[in-house]
Amino acid sequence: MKDYFLLAARNLTHRRTRSFLTIVGIFIGIATVVGLLALGQGLQDTVVAEFQKLGTDKVTVVGYNGVTGGPLVSSTTEKPLDEDDMRAIRKLRGVNDASALLMKGAGVTYKGQSKQTFIVGTPTDSSSKVLDETQFTEISQGRRLRDGDSDKIVIGHKMTDDFFDKPVGLGDAITIQGKPFQVVGIFKSSGNDQDDSSVYMTMDRARLVFEDPKLVSLILVKVQRGVDLDTVAERIREKLRKLKGQEKGAETFAVSTPQQIAEYFNNIFGVVQVFLVGIAAISLVVGGIGIMNTMYTAILERTKEIGILKAVGAKHNDILVLFLIESGLLGLLGGAVGVAVGALLTFGAEAAIRSNGYAAFTATLSWELAAGALAFSFLVGAISGVLPARSAAMLNPADAIRYE
Repeated sequence: MKDYFLLAARNLTHRRTRSFLTIVGIFIGIATVVGLLALGQGLQDTVVAEFQKLGTDKVTVVGYNGVTGGPLVSSTTEKPLDEDDMRAIRKLRGVNDASALLMKGAGVTYKGQSKQTFIVGTPTDSSSKVLDETQFTEISQGRRLRDGDSDKIVIGHKMTDDFFDKPVGLGDAITIQGKPFQVVGIFKSSGNDQDDSSVYMTMDRARLVFEDPKLVSLILVKVQRGVDLDTVAERIREKLRKLKGQEKGAETFAVSTPQQIAEYFNNIFGVVQVFLVGIAAISLVVGGIGIMNTMYTAILERTKEIGILKAVGAKHNDILVLFLIESGLLGLLGGAVGVAVGALLTFGAEAAIRSNGYAAFTATLSWELAAGALAFSFLVGAISGVLPARSAAMLNPADAIRYE
Protein backbone atom coordinates (compact mmCIF):
# COMPACT_ATOMS: atom_id res chain seq x y z
CA MET A 1 0.00 0.00 0.00
CA LYS A 2 2.92 2.31 0.74
CA ASP A 3 4.16 1.88 -2.83
CA TYR A 4 0.76 2.85 -4.18
CA PHE A 5 0.81 6.13 -2.25
CA LEU A 6 4.41 6.90 -3.25
CA LEU A 7 3.69 6.27 -6.92
CA ALA A 8 0.48 8.32 -6.79
CA ALA A 9 2.27 11.20 -5.06
CA ARG A 10 5.06 11.10 -7.67
CA ASN A 11 2.55 11.28 -10.50
CA LEU A 12 0.87 14.32 -8.93
CA THR A 13 4.16 16.18 -8.43
CA HIS A 14 5.07 15.61 -12.09
CA ARG A 15 1.92 17.51 -13.07
CA ARG A 16 1.99 20.31 -10.52
CA THR A 17 0.13 22.99 -12.46
CA ARG A 18 -2.71 20.67 -13.43
CA SER A 19 -2.88 19.24 -9.92
CA PHE A 20 -3.08 22.74 -8.43
CA LEU A 21 -5.85 23.83 -10.78
CA THR A 22 -7.74 20.63 -10.02
CA ILE A 23 -7.69 21.09 -6.25
CA VAL A 24 -8.93 24.70 -6.48
CA GLY A 25 -12.54 23.54 -6.78
CA ILE A 26 -12.14 21.26 -3.78
CA PHE A 27 -10.42 23.75 -1.51
CA ILE A 28 -12.98 26.48 -2.21
CA GLY A 29 -15.77 24.12 -1.19
CA ILE A 30 -13.98 22.84 1.90
CA ALA A 31 -12.95 26.36 2.97
CA THR A 32 -16.58 27.46 2.64
CA VAL A 33 -17.88 24.50 4.62
CA VAL A 34 -15.27 24.89 7.38
CA GLY A 35 -15.79 28.64 7.66
CA LEU A 36 -19.58 28.48 7.73
CA LEU A 37 -19.73 25.62 10.22
CA ALA A 38 -17.12 27.17 12.53
CA LEU A 39 -18.82 30.57 12.53
CA GLY A 40 -22.27 29.02 12.83
CA GLN A 41 -21.24 26.85 15.76
CA GLY A 42 -19.54 29.82 17.39
CA LEU A 43 -22.68 31.92 17.00
CA GLN A 44 -24.79 29.11 18.40
CA ASP A 45 -22.49 28.64 21.41
CA THR A 46 -22.39 32.40 22.03
CA VAL A 47 -26.18 32.80 21.96
CA VAL A 48 -26.73 29.82 24.24
CA ALA A 49 -24.03 31.05 26.64
CA GLU A 50 -25.66 34.49 26.82
CA PHE A 51 -28.99 32.98 27.84
CA GLN A 52 -27.32 30.64 30.31
CA LYS A 53 -25.96 33.73 32.08
CA LEU A 54 -29.50 34.24 33.35
CA GLY A 55 -28.99 31.18 35.53
CA THR A 56 -30.50 27.71 35.60
CA ASP A 57 -33.21 28.77 38.08
CA LYS A 58 -34.73 31.61 36.01
CA VAL A 59 -37.81 31.84 33.82
CA THR A 60 -38.12 34.76 31.39
CA VAL A 61 -41.39 36.45 30.38
CA VAL A 62 -41.43 38.90 27.44
CA GLY A 63 -43.96 40.36 25.06
CA TYR A 64 -45.03 38.45 21.94
CA ASN A 65 -46.84 39.84 18.89
CA GLY A 66 -47.60 36.58 17.09
CA VAL A 67 -44.40 36.67 15.07
CA THR A 68 -41.58 37.46 17.42
CA GLY A 69 -40.98 38.04 21.12
CA GLY A 70 -38.63 40.21 23.15
CA PRO A 71 -38.34 43.03 25.67
CA LEU A 72 -39.14 45.69 23.07
CA VAL A 73 -42.22 43.84 21.81
CA SER A 74 -44.35 44.17 24.93
CA SER A 75 -45.23 47.84 24.39
CA THR A 76 -46.45 47.07 20.85
CA THR A 77 -49.02 44.44 21.84
CA GLU A 78 -52.70 44.95 22.60
CA LYS A 79 -52.24 43.74 26.19
CA PRO A 80 -48.65 44.46 27.24
CA LEU A 81 -46.95 43.08 30.33
CA ASP A 82 -47.39 45.26 33.41
CA GLU A 83 -46.80 45.48 37.15
CA ASP A 84 -50.00 43.54 37.91
CA ASP A 85 -48.65 40.58 35.92
CA MET A 86 -45.41 40.60 37.91
CA ARG A 87 -47.22 40.75 41.26
CA ALA A 88 -49.45 37.82 40.22
CA ILE A 89 -46.41 35.78 39.18
CA ARG A 90 -44.75 36.34 42.55
CA LYS A 91 -47.67 34.63 44.30
CA LEU A 92 -47.49 31.44 42.23
CA ARG A 93 -46.38 28.18 43.81
CA GLY A 94 -42.72 27.46 43.14
CA VAL A 95 -41.75 31.11 42.54
CA ASN A 96 -39.09 32.55 44.83
CA ASP A 97 -39.22 36.12 43.49
CA ALA A 98 -39.71 38.12 40.29
CA SER A 99 -38.20 41.29 38.94
CA ALA A 100 -38.94 43.45 35.90
CA LEU A 101 -37.24 45.75 33.42
CA LEU A 102 -38.66 48.56 31.32
CA MET A 103 -36.85 49.15 28.00
CA LYS A 104 -37.52 51.76 25.32
CA GLY A 105 -35.55 53.73 22.75
CA ALA A 106 -34.85 57.41 23.39
CA GLY A 107 -32.59 60.26 22.36
CA VAL A 108 -29.58 61.07 24.55
CA THR A 109 -27.27 64.10 24.38
CA TYR A 110 -23.74 64.52 25.70
CA LYS A 111 -21.71 67.72 25.24
CA GLY A 112 -23.80 68.82 22.28
CA GLN A 113 -23.83 65.45 20.49
CA SER A 114 -27.16 63.63 20.22
CA LYS A 115 -27.72 59.92 19.54
CA GLN A 116 -30.39 57.25 19.87
CA THR A 117 -30.02 54.39 22.34
CA PHE A 118 -32.02 52.26 24.75
CA ILE A 119 -33.11 53.43 28.18
CA VAL A 120 -33.58 50.63 30.69
CA GLY A 121 -35.59 51.12 33.87
CA THR A 122 -34.39 48.82 36.66
CA PRO A 123 -35.86 48.13 40.11
CA THR A 124 -34.16 49.39 43.27
CA ASP A 125 -36.21 47.37 45.77
CA SER A 126 -35.46 43.86 47.04
CA SER A 127 -36.47 42.31 43.70
CA SER A 128 -33.32 43.80 42.15
CA LYS A 129 -31.42 40.84 43.67
CA VAL A 130 -32.93 38.61 40.97
CA LEU A 131 -31.26 40.75 38.30
CA ASP A 132 -28.05 41.11 40.29
CA GLU A 133 -27.58 37.33 40.14
CA THR A 134 -27.14 37.49 36.36
CA GLN A 135 -23.83 38.33 34.73
CA PHE A 136 -25.33 41.28 32.87
CA THR A 137 -25.20 43.69 35.78
CA GLU A 138 -21.63 43.66 37.09
CA ILE A 139 -20.33 47.12 37.99
CA SER A 140 -16.80 48.07 36.89
CA GLN A 141 -16.77 51.67 38.21
CA GLY A 142 -18.92 53.62 40.63
CA ARG A 143 -22.03 52.11 42.19
CA ARG A 144 -25.47 50.70 41.46
CA LEU A 145 -28.68 52.71 41.45
CA ARG A 146 -30.48 53.24 44.77
CA ASP A 147 -33.90 54.37 45.92
CA GLY A 148 -34.26 58.09 45.35
CA ASP A 149 -31.75 58.24 42.46
CA SER A 150 -34.23 60.16 40.33
CA ASP A 151 -31.54 62.08 38.47
CA LYS A 152 -28.81 59.40 38.45
CA ILE A 153 -27.93 56.83 35.78
CA VAL A 154 -25.59 53.90 35.21
CA ILE A 155 -24.22 53.44 31.69
CA GLY A 156 -23.01 50.49 29.64
CA HIS A 157 -19.28 50.06 29.09
CA LYS A 158 -19.40 51.11 25.43
CA MET A 159 -20.84 54.49 26.40
CA THR A 160 -17.61 55.49 28.15
CA ASP A 161 -15.38 55.90 25.08
CA ASP A 162 -16.93 54.35 21.98
CA PHE A 163 -20.38 55.91 21.68
CA PHE A 164 -20.01 59.67 21.81
CA ASP A 165 -17.07 61.53 20.26
CA LYS A 166 -15.95 62.52 23.74
CA PRO A 167 -15.44 60.00 26.59
CA VAL A 168 -18.02 59.76 29.36
CA GLY A 169 -16.92 59.25 32.97
CA LEU A 170 -18.31 59.15 36.49
CA GLY A 171 -19.93 62.44 37.45
CA ASP A 172 -20.59 63.53 33.86
CA ALA A 173 -24.10 64.56 32.84
CA ILE A 174 -26.10 63.04 29.96
CA THR A 175 -29.33 64.68 28.84
CA ILE A 176 -32.28 62.34 28.26
CA GLN A 177 -35.59 63.64 26.93
CA GLY A 178 -34.43 67.16 27.75
CA LYS A 179 -33.46 66.42 31.38
CA PRO A 180 -29.88 66.02 32.72
CA PHE A 181 -28.82 62.84 34.53
CA GLN A 182 -25.55 62.28 36.40
CA VAL A 183 -23.49 59.13 35.74
CA VAL A 184 -22.88 57.31 39.04
CA GLY A 185 -21.86 53.88 37.73
CA ILE A 186 -20.49 52.00 34.71
CA PHE A 187 -21.29 48.36 33.94
CA LYS A 188 -18.67 45.86 32.86
CA SER A 189 -18.74 44.91 29.20
CA SER A 190 -21.26 42.16 28.52
CA GLY A 191 -20.01 41.50 25.00
CA ASN A 192 -23.39 42.61 23.64
CA ASP A 193 -23.26 45.89 21.74
CA GLN A 194 -26.86 46.82 22.61
CA ASP A 195 -26.47 46.22 26.35
CA ASP A 196 -23.12 48.01 26.44
CA SER A 197 -24.62 51.06 24.72
CA SER A 198 -27.69 51.35 26.95
CA VAL A 199 -28.44 53.81 29.75
CA TYR A 200 -29.91 52.49 33.02
CA MET A 201 -32.08 54.47 35.43
CA THR A 202 -34.48 53.61 38.24
CA MET A 203 -37.80 52.06 37.25
CA ASP A 204 -39.76 54.91 38.83
CA ARG A 205 -37.82 57.52 36.88
CA ALA A 206 -38.13 55.56 33.61
CA ARG A 207 -41.90 55.48 34.07
CA LEU A 208 -41.94 59.26 34.36
CA VAL A 209 -39.67 59.67 31.33
CA PHE A 210 -41.84 57.43 29.16
CA GLU A 211 -45.13 58.49 30.82
CA ASP A 212 -46.26 54.90 31.36
CA PRO A 213 -46.99 54.04 35.01
CA LYS A 214 -47.41 50.25 34.71
CA LEU A 215 -45.67 48.91 31.58
CA VAL A 216 -42.83 46.39 31.91
CA SER A 217 -40.76 44.97 29.04
CA LEU A 218 -39.37 41.83 30.66
CA ILE A 219 -40.12 39.84 33.80
CA LEU A 220 -37.36 37.65 35.21
CA VAL A 221 -38.66 34.97 37.57
CA LYS A 222 -36.48 33.14 40.08
CA VAL A 223 -37.73 29.62 40.81
CA GLN A 224 -37.44 27.99 44.21
CA ARG A 225 -34.67 25.46 44.64
CA GLY A 226 -35.65 21.93 43.65
CA VAL A 227 -38.73 23.01 41.69
CA ASP A 228 -38.96 22.09 38.00
CA LEU A 229 -38.61 25.16 35.75
CA ASP A 230 -40.94 23.81 33.07
CA THR A 231 -43.68 23.27 35.65
CA VAL A 232 -43.39 26.83 36.94
CA ALA A 233 -43.26 28.17 33.38
CA GLU A 234 -46.56 26.45 32.60
CA ARG A 235 -48.13 27.88 35.78
CA ILE A 236 -47.04 31.35 34.67
CA ARG A 237 -48.60 30.84 31.24
CA GLU A 238 -51.89 29.69 32.73
CA LYS A 239 -51.98 32.63 35.16
CA LEU A 240 -51.22 35.25 32.52
CA ARG A 241 -53.77 33.78 30.11
CA LYS A 242 -56.41 34.08 32.84
CA LEU A 243 -55.40 37.64 33.76
CA LYS A 244 -55.42 38.82 30.14
CA GLY A 245 -58.38 36.74 29.01
CA GLN A 246 -56.42 35.01 26.27
CA GLU A 247 -56.67 31.53 24.77
CA LYS A 248 -53.75 29.17 24.31
CA GLY A 249 -51.93 30.06 21.10
CA ALA A 250 -53.19 33.66 21.10
CA GLU A 251 -51.04 35.04 23.93
CA THR A 252 -49.36 38.46 23.84
CA PHE A 253 -46.53 37.11 25.97
CA ALA A 254 -43.88 34.38 25.77
CA VAL A 255 -42.59 32.36 28.72
CA SER A 256 -39.22 30.61 28.33
CA THR A 257 -36.65 28.72 30.36
CA PRO A 258 -32.93 28.84 29.48
CA GLN A 259 -33.15 25.25 28.28
CA GLN A 260 -36.09 26.00 25.98
CA ILE A 261 -34.34 29.03 24.53
CA ALA A 262 -31.16 27.01 23.95
CA GLU A 263 -33.13 24.23 22.21
CA TYR A 264 -34.95 26.79 20.07
CA PHE A 265 -31.73 28.38 18.85
CA ASN A 266 -30.07 24.99 18.39
CA ASN A 267 -32.90 23.93 16.09
CA ILE A 268 -32.72 27.17 14.10
CA PHE A 269 -28.94 27.04 13.72
CA GLY A 270 -29.11 23.37 12.77
CA VAL A 271 -31.43 24.12 9.85
CA VAL A 272 -29.35 27.14 8.78
CA GLN A 273 -26.12 25.16 8.86
CA VAL A 274 -27.59 22.35 6.76
CA PHE A 275 -28.75 24.93 4.21
CA LEU A 276 -25.37 26.67 4.09
CA VAL A 277 -23.44 23.42 3.81
CA GLY A 278 -25.78 22.38 0.97
CA ILE A 279 -24.84 25.55 -0.90
CA ALA A 280 -21.13 24.97 -0.25
CA ALA A 281 -21.48 21.35 -1.42
CA ILE A 282 -22.19 22.63 -4.93
CA SER A 283 -18.56 23.76 -5.24
CA LEU A 284 -17.45 20.34 -4.00
CA VAL A 285 -19.44 18.71 -6.80
CA VAL A 286 -17.73 21.03 -9.29
CA GLY A 287 -14.38 20.13 -7.73
CA GLY A 288 -15.20 16.43 -7.99
CA ILE A 289 -16.00 16.83 -11.70
CA GLY A 290 -12.65 18.59 -12.10
CA ILE A 291 -10.85 15.65 -10.48
CA MET A 292 -12.70 13.21 -12.75
CA ASN A 293 -11.69 15.22 -15.81
CA THR A 294 -8.07 15.37 -14.65
CA MET A 295 -7.95 11.63 -14.05
CA TYR A 296 -9.38 10.86 -17.51
CA THR A 297 -6.72 13.13 -19.01
CA ALA A 298 -4.03 11.38 -16.97
CA ILE A 299 -5.21 8.00 -18.24
CA LEU A 300 -4.88 9.16 -21.86
CA GLU A 301 -1.37 10.51 -21.19
CA ARG A 302 -0.27 7.40 -19.32
CA THR A 303 -1.93 4.71 -21.42
CA LYS A 304 1.42 3.24 -22.50
CA GLU A 305 2.62 3.33 -18.85
CA ILE A 306 -0.49 1.42 -17.79
CA GLY A 307 0.12 -1.14 -20.51
CA ILE A 308 3.72 -1.63 -19.35
CA LEU A 309 2.57 -2.05 -15.72
CA LYS A 310 0.10 -4.71 -16.78
CA ALA A 311 2.70 -6.42 -18.96
CA VAL A 312 5.10 -6.78 -16.03
CA GLY A 313 2.44 -8.29 -13.76
CA ALA A 314 0.21 -5.50 -12.43
CA LYS A 315 -3.30 -6.82 -11.93
CA HIS A 316 -6.67 -5.23 -12.62
CA ASN A 317 -7.08 -4.27 -8.95
CA ASP A 318 -3.56 -2.80 -8.77
CA ILE A 319 -4.34 -0.26 -11.49
CA LEU A 320 -7.74 0.44 -9.98
CA VAL A 321 -6.31 1.11 -6.49
CA LEU A 322 -3.47 3.23 -7.88
CA PHE A 323 -5.80 5.64 -9.68
CA LEU A 324 -8.27 5.72 -6.79
CA ILE A 325 -5.48 6.70 -4.39
CA GLU A 326 -4.23 9.34 -6.82
CA SER A 327 -7.66 10.93 -7.16
CA GLY A 328 -8.14 10.64 -3.38
CA LEU A 329 -4.85 12.47 -2.81
CA LEU A 330 -6.02 15.26 -5.11
CA GLY A 331 -9.11 15.62 -2.94
CA LEU A 332 -7.06 15.42 0.27
CA LEU A 333 -4.65 18.13 -0.89
CA GLY A 334 -7.62 20.34 -1.77
CA GLY A 335 -9.11 19.59 1.64
CA ALA A 336 -5.89 20.48 3.47
CA VAL A 337 -5.65 23.82 1.67
CA GLY A 338 -9.37 24.36 2.25
CA VAL A 339 -9.11 23.73 5.99
CA ALA A 340 -6.20 26.18 6.24
CA VAL A 341 -7.97 28.87 4.21
CA GLY A 342 -11.23 28.22 6.06
CA ALA A 343 -9.45 28.65 9.41
CA LEU A 344 -7.94 31.96 8.28
CA LEU A 345 -11.31 33.22 7.06
CA THR A 346 -12.99 32.05 10.28
CA PHE A 347 -10.63 33.81 12.64
CA GLY A 348 -10.55 36.89 10.43
CA ALA A 349 -14.35 37.07 10.58
CA GLU A 350 -14.23 36.47 14.34
CA ALA A 351 -11.83 39.39 14.80
CA ALA A 352 -14.07 41.63 12.68
CA ILE A 353 -17.19 40.66 14.63
CA ARG A 354 -15.48 41.18 18.00
CA SER A 355 -14.10 44.56 16.92
CA ASN A 356 -17.63 45.70 16.06
CA GLY A 357 -18.83 45.39 19.64
CA TYR A 358 -19.63 41.69 20.03
CA ALA A 359 -16.71 40.77 22.26
CA ALA A 360 -18.42 37.63 23.55
CA PHE A 361 -18.41 36.01 20.10
CA THR A 362 -15.92 33.17 19.60
CA ALA A 363 -15.72 31.00 16.51
CA THR A 364 -15.58 27.26 17.17
CA LEU A 365 -13.16 25.42 14.87
CA SER A 366 -12.82 21.96 16.40
CA TRP A 367 -10.34 19.28 15.43
CA GLU A 368 -13.32 17.03 14.66
CA LEU A 369 -14.49 19.54 12.04
CA ALA A 370 -11.00 19.77 10.49
CA ALA A 371 -10.53 15.98 10.47
CA GLY A 372 -14.01 15.45 9.07
CA ALA A 373 -13.37 17.98 6.28
CA LEU A 374 -10.11 16.22 5.34
CA ALA A 375 -11.75 12.79 5.34
CA PHE A 376 -14.67 14.09 3.30
CA SER A 377 -12.40 15.74 0.72
CA PHE A 378 -10.43 12.49 0.32
CA LEU A 379 -13.72 10.64 -0.13
CA VAL A 380 -14.92 13.14 -2.76
CA GLY A 381 -11.64 12.70 -4.62
CA ALA A 382 -11.74 8.93 -4.44
CA ILE A 383 -15.38 8.74 -5.59
CA SER A 384 -14.64 11.13 -8.44
CA GLY A 385 -11.84 8.80 -9.54
CA VAL A 386 -13.92 5.60 -9.59
CA LEU A 387 -14.94 5.77 -13.26
CA PRO A 388 -11.55 6.92 -14.55
CA ALA A 389 -9.79 4.28 -12.43
CA ARG A 390 -12.10 1.58 -13.75
CA SER A 391 -11.41 2.73 -17.32
CA ALA A 392 -7.66 2.50 -16.67
CA ALA A 393 -7.96 -0.95 -15.13
CA MET A 394 -9.94 -2.27 -18.12
CA LEU A 395 -7.31 -1.30 -20.69
CA ASN A 396 -5.92 -4.14 -22.76
CA PRO A 397 -2.13 -4.38 -22.12
CA ALA A 398 -1.21 -4.97 -25.78
CA ASP A 399 -3.37 -2.10 -27.06
CA ALA A 400 -2.16 0.20 -24.29
CA ILE A 401 1.55 -0.38 -25.09
CA ARG A 402 0.96 0.44 -28.75
CA TYR A 403 -1.06 3.58 -27.88
CA GLU A 404 0.49 6.82 -29.12
